[in-house]
Amino acid sequence: MLKRLPRSLLALALVLGFVLLPVFPAAAANRIADDGTLLEELAELREMNAVGFQLSLKKSYFTALAENDLAGLSALFLSAGMTDYRLRYNTNGDLTLDDVSWTEPHTATCSTEEEFREAVRDLISQGVSSCQIIVTDENLFNDLIAGKQAFLCSAMYGAEEVSIRTTLRAPYAFYLDNIKYYDLPWYVVSGEEAWLTAIREMAEGNAGSFYLIPDPAFAEAVSADEEMLKRLETAGAAFEYLYTYSEGVLLKVRVSARYPGTRIVNAVREENYLGLNHRERETLSAALELAEACRREDPLETALLVHDALCERIVYTDDDATEEDDNAIGALLDGRANCDGYADAFYLTGTLAGLEIRNQHGNSRRKEADESYRDVSHMWNLIRIDGSWRMVDVTWDDQEDRTVHTWFNIGADRARRTHVWDEKNSTPLLEKTDLSGRPGNEYLIRDEEGIQRAVSNAEANGYVFFSLVTDEGCSLDGGAVLDCLARAMHSSFSYGWNEYMRTMTVLYGV
Repeated sequence: MLKRLPRSLLALALVLGFVLLPVFPAAAANRIADDGTLLEELAELREMNAVGFQLSLKKSYFTALAENDLAGLSALFLSAGMTDYRLRYNTNGDLTLDDVSWTEPHTATCSTEEEFREAVRDLISQGVSSCQIIVTDENLFNDLIAGKQAFLCSAMYGAEEVSIRTTLRAPYAFYLDNIKYYDLPWYVVSGEEAWLTAIREMAEGNAGSFYLIPDPAFAEAVSADEEMLKRLETAGAAFEYLYTYSEGVLLKVRVSARYPGTRIVNAVREENYLGLNHRERETLSAALELAEACRREDPLETALLVHDALCERIVYTDDDATEEDDNAIGALLDGRANCDGYADAFYLTGTLAGLEIRNQHGNSRRKEADESYRDVSHMWNLIRIDGSWRMVDVTWDDQEDRTVHTWFNIGADRARRTHVWDEKNSTPLLEKTDLSGRPGNEYLIRDEEGIQRAVSNAEANGYVFFSLVTDEGCSLDGGAVLDCLARAMHSSFSYGWNEYMRTMTVLYGV
């Protein structure tokens, strides 16, 4: 006859859906009396993928496990890899389990938030497809759920996708199932500076796509601050961003190359062209042909030939008639581009010609009709020559009537005169322009005698066009340079003065 049970235990059975069985006989010697023996038995059943079976536990052992809503027994089932089951039992410790589902028994137990993060890190680092994390404190368990910690930590330690379930009562546990791992590089970032550093390092490595994973504290901050996201996007304007949120909290950001030039270069390096569309393949063919025509042993000569060829082929447009104006496709196939298109084409063609080139975003100072200047968004390139990075702005060197080299192979000293960029988080430029790499028809002047020497040299070499660039510390303004020039010239000329570059361009015979 079934013994009378305490009302609390009977109520628990009804709530949990368990069924109390009548006592059935089992030899005391065969009954399981400790955790180790029970786990060994369950391990054998898991190997058999058993979906229904009976277990006999020693009564005193079962009574201890049954405390606190069967928490001890459920925790052991979790440790053994049981994810779903239907349990029937009696107070003697006789258990019947049906509809059992198994998974690999990857389990951890934690009592603090730090231990929880360590558990997620350790389990995911093993590359498991599923795991369980038992939390010993109910308040901690609720805090972890409220803070989306399971999702955030999973993303932070390498899980691109994960399904997460939790228990409704003790033992409090997180089930992480169907874990899929990142197949791209990924960075964990803890603030704006870390974000920008990661963007720069990935750009320097010419990564086509990668992930940025905010740590939990930064995830909360950036999720609540749209202005911060705008700042971060602007600083990494060469990329496009795809955000993944969980109930308003940012989990991860997939960052992909914005420009086809980068995608094409990556395809060439990986020898995998399946991801390129028809127009990108045509662009690759055009860039390869031009790169081969410009390739020389001297990198600076190669860069100059690519620079001049693009200036010859491209007409500047800012009407945004097509999306391809913003990239190498419009520049190389249609001969139309804005600054993004010029820079993308120089990056693509120059890289294929064997040069080391990067894109740079920032602002440029442009002259308005009323002679005032304003800063506008702009894009140009950096090129590495003799171990140092220099600036190249093909867009600005492509003048309506001629190609100039004012913004080719210059250092930060000259670049700062007309261009503004985030120098703290960008590739450092050669500080002082290397004069040995400047065109022969360009003269650095400090005083009137220098202007006279420049004019004499230009006339002797038959230069129809030349430039006078004021050196740092030169006190001559545009008017003074023009007065000196007029006294030195022996024929008619036209001129143009760039106040920001402090440079005068001179054209003979006009």
